[in-house]
Amino acid sequence: MSENLISRAIEILDANYQDGGFTIPSKGLYPFQWKWDSGFIAIGFAHYDIKKAKAEIKTLLDAQWENGFIPHIVFHSEDDSYFPGA
Repeated sequence: MSENLISRAIEILDANYQDGGFTIPSKGLYPFQWKWDSGFIAIGFAHYDIKKAKAEIKTLLDAQWENGFIPHIVFHSEDDSYFPGA
């Protein structure tokens, strides 16, 4: 894999990492943590920052419901600008 591609991927992951220990897939478009994305994001982080990789999975599992359900989207904060389907 080219060094430029690896460097750009790291840039994007780090830019989208949030203070709460989770990563948003895309600023503005997807401002919350998404279950599907988090798995792949954790794989990416595991190649260069295992602490962030673990935090990604931990914040996802922290949102697990009492009945075991893990929500598709974790709303870590309020954002009135996000409305699915709008």
